[in-house]
Amino acid sequence: MDDESPSNSFLDADICEEFHCDSTGQPFQNCIECECELIESNTHYFIEKAVRKYPNSDKTLTIFEFAICEACIYTRQQELSEDSEEALQNFYAGKTITKPPFLHEGFESLYISSSLETCAFSGEPLEDSQEYQIVGEFNGNQMRLSNFPFAISGEQIEAISEILSEETKGGFDDFIGKHFSGPPEFQELWEKPKVILI
Repeated sequence: MDDESPSNSFLDADICEEFHCDSTGQPFQNCIECECELIESNTHYFIEKAVRKYPNSDKTLTIFEFAICEACIYTRQQELSEDSEEALQNFYAGKTITKPPFLHEGFESLYISSSLETCAFSGEPLEDSQEYQIVGEFNGNQMRLSNFPFAISGEQIEAISEILSEETKGGFDDFIGKHFSGPPEFQELWEKPKVILI
């Protein structure tokens, strides 16, 4: 019987700073939904961050960030409306995923940085986008590298938002409202459509 452990077809790397928690500067420790411990338990989980650039500056603001375990992702996916699920499948089917080539041992850092420099859907450099989201896959204290990590520009996020049902978008708003609150000076960011990619 073949061993189908998720790590068999992936290279692993230390968790890079881009996926550290902004408030602690350290790797995320718990799932945002069920609060299970992630690192010592070697749990399979994902991290998502939404980032906005300050105008005329290299500085960025993290709008929201979270780690979520595989079990909670599955639960959330069951909450997608049928219309949204079909629309997303059609959207992804029409996209060519842009990833750096030749992932080999010893080149993990280059692969990660290259993956986070361009939009996975459009191939456009993220330096041209005011907003973007990044997603990574992890086991305990290691990043799993293959299909992840990836980045998606704000333009592509808006395109995804436009095809989602009001029910699904309401679910995203509920998730954001439950776990996050933005500073008053950035209230306009929280009023924009939000999409959870994982």
